Amino acid sequence: MQYVFASTPIDAWGQAAAIILVIELFFFVLIGLILVGALMFGLAWVRQKAELIKRLRPTVESVNTTTEEAIHGTLPPPGPDENKVVRTIAEVPAKIDEVEKKIDKGADRVAEAVIEFRARTVMVEGIIKAFFAPRAVQKQLEGRRADIGIASPGYRRLVEERVPEAPDQVGNAFVGTVQSGEIKDASTA
Repeated sequence: MQYVFASTPIDAWGQAAAIILVIELFFFVLIGLILVGALMFGLAWVRQKAELIKRLRPTVESVNTTTEEAIHGTLPPPGPDENKVVRTIAEVPAKIDEVEKKIDKGADRVAEAVIEFRARTVMVEGIIKAFFAPRAVQKQLEGRRADIGIASPGYRRLVEERVPEAPDQVGNAFVGTVQSGEIKDASTA
């Protein structure tokens, strides 16, 4: 035993190194325990939140199912144990769809009215021009026949052969059909 406790300067350095290593080991174990504790509490917190989500899932599925039924128009009458918030949320898309349909109907009516107004305006202008200036209308029609707007002579010849003559007077319009590339005049048949 005397030899164990006998120390030389080299043995003193070894004992100091051992003490430092024990202190380091203590701190590493302490840091490891703190890290394990933090992970344990963090995972417990995540597990609690997962349980909350699991409890929320049936409510979300109920909202989705009720919304789909409302969109398809098969929403059942409210029951005594039904969640009023879920039902209100489910009715919103159906109400929005109804409003959208009403807006589309109104927009269609406005568009039809504008088109009708413009068509009647052009018709009245044509009648007034034909009544007060028949020669101007005749020149305008001849100008349209001459100015096709295509530079190809073959296309121009084809159009002149296939397209009937413009009416000579207002009201004498061509009435007929086009069958297999030939123009059939319905007024002569």
